[in-house]
Amino acid sequence: MQLKKLLKIYFIILALALAFGGCADSEEPENIEIPEESEVIIEEAEEFTEDYYDRLFMDEVVIDEVKRENIFSALTDIKMNTEFIKDFKMVESTEEGEKYSFTYRDTNFTVIMESDSEITSVKVGEDGADVYLKGYEAYDAEDYIFTESMKDGMKHMVDNAVEVSLDYPENFEYAGDWSFRHEENFYYISVTVLTGTEKTAHPLSLTCYYDAPENCMYWYRLVVDGKEISIPIDFDVIEKAERQQISD
Repeated sequence: MQLKKLLKIYFIILALALAFGGCADSEEPENIEIPEESEVIIEEAEEFTEDYYDRLFMDEVVIDEVKRENIFSALTDIKMNTEFIKDFKMVESTEEGEKYSFTYRDTNFTVIMESDSEITSVKVGEDGADVYLKGYEAYDAEDYIFTESMKDGMKHMVDNAVEVSLDYPENFEYAGDWSFRHEENFYYISVTVLTGTEKTAHPLSLTCYYDAPENCMYWYRLVVDGKEISIPIDFDVIEKAERQQISD
């Protein structure tokens, strides 16, 4: 029971860091007084539609206006604030269609476009979840991003998992690339841990669950060296609803 309380307190602190880590990009600007002589410029700018400026992230990568509109529509369907899209570029062009990639709040996404300029999907990375999927309800992109501040918080959780599962090694380090994935309330992290002077390798994967009502992050599943480690916390997880098709 004491371990459960300690873990819960520890995860509350981390959950707060995760909950507020993604908010740094959305701070409200300070009020700025506009001199009277600027009123004419503002009136002229109103001739442009609001999304005209939002579409500028495509720059010269997408010239065709229909393609621009379709990409912009798909991204707004998944509630992306296009102001935070970076490095938008084409990565493939064939007779079957085109593929684009970009970064949104530290997370990579891929846009798949058919030959008729319709968007098939917008997925996390190259082969992750389809946040936007043609013919189905759109998901919220915010439920799939993994910002740098979130990654830092999750790395601390992995440190704790290493200590508990590998009997508190005197020294350890991480080898290779970290793997991060976030789908709604689940967070998936994988890495290889090297322990001791001989640097023995231990593949480790940790799945965490964010309990929104409690504002707590819990270990859900921990696997080390291919073996699942027992988690001393039980809770009910709400299963994800089946994705709904939408009518044309």
